[in-house]
Amino acid sequence: MMDIAGAAIFFGAILLMVMKLNISLMETNYQSNTRVMTHEQLAGVDTLAGAAKILDEDFSKIGANTSNAFVIADSNRITFKGDLDNNGVVDSVKYSLVNLTIPAGENPNLKYRLLRRQNTETGIQGGVGVSQFKLSYYDSLGRALAAPVASGSLSKIRSIKIQVQAQSRSRIKNDIDTTFASAYWERIISPRNLRAVK
Repeated sequence: MMDIAGAAIFFGAILLMVMKLNISLMETNYQSNTRVMTHEQLAGVDTLAGAAKILDEDFSKIGANTSNAFVIADSNRITFKGDLDNNGVVDSVKYSLVNLTIPAGENPNLKYRLLRRQNTETGIQGGVGVSQFKLSYYDSLGRALAAPVASGSLSKIRSIKIQVQAQSRSRIKNDIDTTFASAYWERIISPRNLRAVK
């Protein structure tokens, strides 16, 4: 009788471990799928992958065919010049954040929409789910320049660190976790056109 009771307890313990492992795997799969959806939600400026691609392309052309590359260089907004399409015409590009009104029940961290304006455009909005957009600036020795960079120091900028974070609109809901899925992109870009600027 003791053997049967011991075997039942042992079998029950193994069954509980297998069920817990199965639940854990299902939650991991759900969180992974939610994170993939967050990355997709964030190619167009309306996705994080798309915004990252456009930011990378734009920022790498800063200063092309112009000696005055920067107009504004702040921690969450920038206006710069460069010949983006290599047609001999210098374009002006502005990135900034637009504050959003968050509907009740949605992620309160989704406060911003990334706005991109080129030349006289009224604006291309994107960056759905952007909770952070941060810019940092560095001189030729890699020293950080305080933002906003003073107009007399704009010509010292040689590289820019871009940080973008996005989150899902709804929470990952399960018995363990009630957080938001998050996607993050970071890059330091040293536009080749700024290397020759003295």
